[in-house]
Amino acid sequence: MERITFRLQLNEGYKEEYELRHNPIWQELESEFLENGVREYSIFIDDETNELFGVINVESKELWKRISNSDVVAKWREHMKEFYETDEKGTPKLKRMREVFHIKK
Repeated sequence: MERITFRLQLNEGYKEEYELRHNPIWQELESEFLENGVREYSIFIDDETNELFGVINVESKELWKRISNSDVVAKWREHMKEFYETDEKGTPKLKRMREVFHIKK
């Protein structure tokens, strides 16, 4: 199991709409995640800074790459691109984080 974490700065004025677009998440996007090894995916928001923090538990990095390159994720990125800074491909400019401590029983 791989744990992927990231930070992402949400653009000012988009917090409410960001939350609305995730509740509920598109069924086709959720299915893509679950069918390709995602076991948990959480996104948290710092209400003071609008910074997002995500934690993803996926069976392997290879499966995560497959998801990242899927048509439904491309469609979702297009749907969400005004919410945060993206690269020329429309991929969010995530700040990857390195885990230094974890407890799991």
